[in-house]
Amino acid sequence: MLLRVTALLSLFAISFGCLTEVRAEEVAPRTETTSEALHKAQSDALKGIVTNIMPTLSQDEATHFLTMYKNYTMYSMVKAVSKDVGGAVQACVDNNKDMAKDLQDRFKRWDESVGGTMKDSLAGVTNMALAQNYMPQKDVNVLFKLVDEVRAVNSSRFETAPVTTPEACEFMMSQMDQTQESMRHLLKMTLLSYANVLRATQK
Repeated sequence: MLLRVTALLSLFAISFGCLTEVRAEEVAPRTETTSEALHKAQSDALKGIVTNIMPTLSQDEATHFLTMYKNYTMYSMVKAVSKDVGGAVQACVDNNKDMAKDLQDRFKRWDESVGGTMKDSLAGVTNMALAQNYMPQKDVNVLFKLVDEVRAVNSSRFETAPVTTPEACEFMMSQMDQTQESMRHLLKMTLLSYANVLRATQK
């Protein structure tokens, strides 16, 4: 699970980095599968939204847009991690009945802590989307949907079957404090950046 979390964090850095500098890359011709072609189309569409809108924005609008995009990307990533943690816990419960109560109780606390901050983070992103007038709301919805789709495909490359030995499940449970705080920290960053943008626009 920790490897999956680390991979998702790396993917966030990569995906946001693509926004600040989109470069044309030469790749060797090869046959693409249907899923690869779909993923490329989704990635290209996401980059296209950014490259097309950025030249039309003022400096304040560009800051607002990039912050909104970054914050939703973090929210989407944490949502994926939350789903993964829940799946890993359930797999451990199914295979270690004697540990079920401890696992379920710990995940309940994890989910309440991270889930509450997720709601605040999504509310902040939603407010940012509603507060702007440089992009139609339907286009914002398309942007967010593409973020989710591209993130899902990228993160699926790191999917592995959960290890459900008692030792592995004990270790996972021992690491939940760390993953809980990591996810909350990322989400709190979205709240802080939203507050900073809000203050800047009110000056």
